[in-house]
This record gives sequence, structure tokens and C-alpha cells, in this order.
Amino acid sequence: MQVRTGPGRFCVIFQAVASSAPEFIESYSYYLCSAQNFPMSPNSLPYTVPIGLTAKEYYDLGIRYKLAGWIQQSKKSLRTAMLLDPEGVGKRAGTYLKAYLPRNEVPEEAIVENIKAVNLSMQDKKSAEKALLELTKRYPNFEWPFGNLGHQYIEEGRLPEAKESLLKALAINPNYVSALVHMAALNLKESKEQESDKYLAEILKLDPEYKSNVLDNYPALKERLKELAP
Repeated sequence: MQVRTGPGRFCVIFQAVASSAPEFIESYSYYLCSAQNFPMSPNSLPYTVPIGLTAKEYYDLGIRYKLAGWIQQSKKSLRTAMLLDPEGVGKRAGTYLKAYLPRNEVPEEAIVENIKAVNLSMQDKKSAEKALLELTKRYPNFEWPFGNLGHQYIEEGRLPEAKESLLKALAINPNYVSALVHMAALNLKESKEQESDKYLAEILKLDPEYKSNVLDNYPALKERLKELAP
């Protein structure tokens, strides 16, 4: 799939890969390129949120925008779905907005730099850690870099640092599902099953239909979530 952020800006091309980047329903490999070198294809996302769609179409579009890293468009699409069908698909849109998108407004460059750091972590964890730490300093109200750091620290067995980073993410956004998942995984690794279950219960309260490739990295957690699901 090919997208761009508008005339004269950069585009982002992404390709599904098998990894566990926590900020996406699925993980992607992103490459920045000049917009003029990659014209829009019929399957590309429109930079401006279109009008006249159904609530379900706005909901689906909101998720696609999020996966592309276009957070403002994602929020607008999801909020429109909520207005059009507050008792139907609008409820799912509200859940997604609350649990999977940044709580605060963050600049586009912060989103792009976060995506680049996630990709970098697949090849060079030390450099990725440095990039993510810099993002937490530049954008202290943006939960995603804190969450990504926590995820990386868990992978490296640095559990105290992971906990500190994940709790900072949750202080910014208590509904941040990714951080809740990793906190559940962290507690399970420390044999704190009751604490882990508390985080899983919070996830199911936010999103009873929660599913993510992230769980593939934590088989025991995945099974426990199934047991707790209503």
C-alpha cells in the first residue's frame, strides 16, 4: 500500500512484517520517500477525511488512518462515526479512540519519528532505545514512545526499567491498551499472577474483543486473556 501526507510532503510506504510493534494492530515496515516520486494509487488513503460516508465506513477509515500513522485523520474519522451512530458502530469507534490513539494532540513529526524508532528496533535496539528516549524528552505527553521503550526493555529482560517506562505511559493515558498488555506480561514474568490479571481485566473492560499480534509474544498471557474473557 502506498500513501502520502499531502502535496509537497513526505509519504510513508508500509509493508506488513512479522513483529510485535505495540503501537499497531499489525506491525509495519515504513520507508520515507518524496511524495512526487510516488503518485497516489487508487487504493491510497485520502489526505482529507471525505464527507458523506456511513458510520461503519468512517470507523474502518479511522483504523486505516491510524495504521498509516495519520493520527489527526484517524481521530476525525472515528469521532464522525461516533456522531453518526452513537449506539452502534460509534461505540466501537469510541473504544478505539480511547484505547489505541494518543490521548493528547501530538505533532505529525512525533508520530513519524516514533514509527522510525520502532522499525529501527528490529535491527539496532541500542539506537532505537536512544531515539525513543529522545522522543520521551521532546514529547513528554506522548505515551507511545514510553510504551515502545517498555516493550523493548521487556524483550531485553530489563524489567525494572520496563515497569518505569510503562507506568509513565499509563500516567499519560490510563486507557492505553498496549501499555496495559505489557504491564500484564511483565507481572506474569515476575510470577505476579494477580497483578497481571488486574491489567488484563482493565483491557477487557476497555475492549472486550481485544486482539493483537502482540499477544503472540506472550503465549501464557494470551491463554489467560481467553480464560478471563466474558
